[in-house]
Amino acid sequence: MSDDPIRMGIRSTGEVAKVEQFAPMPSKVPGRHRWIGIASHTLTDETARRAHEGATVKFGVQTLIGFSIGCLDCEEPYEDVFTQRCRGPEFDWNGSQ
Repeated sequence: MSDDPIRMGIRSTGEVAKVEQFAPMPSKVPGRHRWIGIASHTLTDETARRAHEGATVKFGVQTLIGFSIGCLDCEEPYEDVFTQRCRGPEFDWNGSQ
């Protein structure tokens, strides 16, 4: 499996799901946050099985249980660091450093 976080997928609670990147990641600028939004959804047994098998699964507001905004690099929530410089690694998820 690739070491590239975008290509290898999202790891959460031991489950790895293939992730298709639709938008390009912005280039890393030292000290600048790159904000991302993360949504959490409830899943039925069937939806979880289909997602695990690589099927396209659509999510909507009916299953949304949480949404948060944070920095991709320093992994801190927006409300804690929006007035500060990003202290995250200078790694550029686009492949350059």
